[in-house]
Amino acid sequence: MHNKIYNKTAENFRKAAFNSTTNRFIEPKNKSAPKNNNENYNNNYNNKNYNGYNNFEDKLNTYQNLSKLKEWSVKNFNEYNIWIEPFLGSGIVALNVPSQFKHIICADINPYIISFYRGIQNGYITSEKVREFLKYHQEMFAKSEEGGYAHYRCVKDEFNKTKDIYLFLLLTRTSFNGIMRFNKKGEWNVPYCKVQNRLTDKLIDEICNNIDEIYNVIISRDYTFVNVPYELIIKQWKRRRAVIYADPPYLGLNVNYFDSWDLEREEKLYELLKDNNFILSTWLNNGEKGNDVVKKFGENFNIKEIPHKYFVAAKTDGRKNIVEGLIYNKNAQV
Repeated sequence: MHNKIYNKTAENFRKAAFNSTTNRFIEPKNKSAPKNNNENYNNNYNNKNYNGYNNFEDKLNTYQNLSKLKEWSVKNFNEYNIWIEPFLGSGIVALNVPSQFKHIICADINPYIISFYRGIQNGYITSEKVREFLKYHQEMFAKSEEGGYAHYRCVKDEFNKTKDIYLFLLLTRTSFNGIMRFNKKGEWNVPYCKVQNRLTDKLIDEICNNIDEIYNVIISRDYTFVNVPYELIIKQWKRRRAVIYADPPYLGLNVNYFDSWDLEREEKLYELLKDNNFILSTWLNNGEKGNDVVKKFGENFNIKEIPHKYFVAAKTDGRKNIVEGLIYNKNAQV
């Protein structure tokens, strides 16, 4: 029954929001979402909180550390103007790099993240279209059975069929804890948030304002978004005059990463980075144990500690205080 409800309402919105020739919320064929170049992205790889924070403390900590990273990178890499991110994720770092970097190359194996930012860049995704889209679904969630869960399932099922980038945005803002996760078939499999009135006017305003801000940042400098595995982008820029900022999944801190980010991949990343000017974000100690990979490779690089409360649990009281670190090699031969 929920499919029937969704199909009817989706048709109404499409007629209202878009040209009749556009029958899905995906980029036009000549600007289509890139194909996934690494099948392993489906295995929970991109389970980081996508474009949101669970509370003000998480957001504050993120921006405090981002400010530290910006200040530190300007001081240590001020002779470079190319910034490369093999693990774009939410994009919060790439969108806030110091002004000295004129060329920012963003890569990720999740095609929906790349398609989302490309959509903003080329004008396919705008705050006006997003507002109309979200207001429509706000009404549908309010009318839906099971406190909105029935409509969420409709949205999830439709996305799994169409890979619709607008639906992708909606799912990331209405899923449990803002988590982004796919199964081995490449299907979205995160449950509903179940927060009463999740899609509020305030949240819609925030999302639309963020899209305008992202657009203004992207057009202010030379941003490139590519859907490729981290190995390819790092090899492509080996020994070239650029700074590579790598923020991979944190090995050993979240069980949802284990299927696709393991010790072998972590060690391979260190090997790939060693011949470049790089900054690597990772964890050093969680109060119970140290990071064995850092112990193995750390003596070859520089390490800067950053205390931070990183969340790896659904409940606030289950979150651990860990010591994060920036590992870098400024003396690479380029």
